[in-house]
Amino acid sequence: MEEPPLRDGEEEDEEEGDEAGPEGALGKSPFQLTAEDVYDISYVVGRELMALGSDPRVTQLQFKIVRVLEMLETLVNEGSLAAEELRMERDNLRREVDALRGGRGTASPEVSARRAGGDPGPSGAGPAGVQLAGPKLNGS
Repeated sequence: MEEPPLRDGEEEDEEEGDEAGPEGALGKSPFQLTAEDVYDISYVVGRELMALGSDPRVTQLQFKIVRVLEMLETLVNEGSLAAEELRMERDNLRREVDALRGGRGTASPEVSARRAGGDPGPSGAGPAGVQLAGPKLNGS
């Protein structure tokens, strides 16, 4: 059976960088996967499917695999976005704590509003609609 074509820039014995090329993505923890890793996995699986030939059962399986990879890509992207939002929130909280500890007047308007008992925003939402706190309690 004929070997499937290599990706652009890929050599047969390439062992640099990305943990042994596209196959390295399969060795990663699911929590460390990126969209690029999903594309690498897709490439590796596609190469294997091509090697199996054009049996109708392989074609049917290919569509199911593509759907699973699309779902994985969505989960990875959402996980990355959530992690980035958490990092941004952590950084904002660190700045607020530093400003409160230092007693400096460099606190953000949100911190000043919180100190004065004001509303930090619509329904406690922060940047990009991220919920920063639980439900507001109005002294009751």
